Amino acid sequence: MTLSGNTLTECMPVNCHVQKGMQAIVIATSPLIFNNPVLAIPVAIYSILMYFFVFALYLGLWLTTRNK
Repeated sequence: MTLSGNTLTECMPVNCHVQKGMQAIVIATSPLIFNNPVLAIPVAIYSILMYFFVFALYLGLWLTTRNK
């Protein structure tokens, strides 16, 4: 499904968003840093939305390259 032929390019955006989202959740809920679980809510919403956006992007790329 990749345009460049490298399977690593498929998982890099998803992996990056998962790591950044989890890092932000840990920082927001850590008792040593912020200790405020309310700060983790926007990050959780962002992470979930990024899954949908990246999936839609890959689906669109796959559908456009499949017909060629």
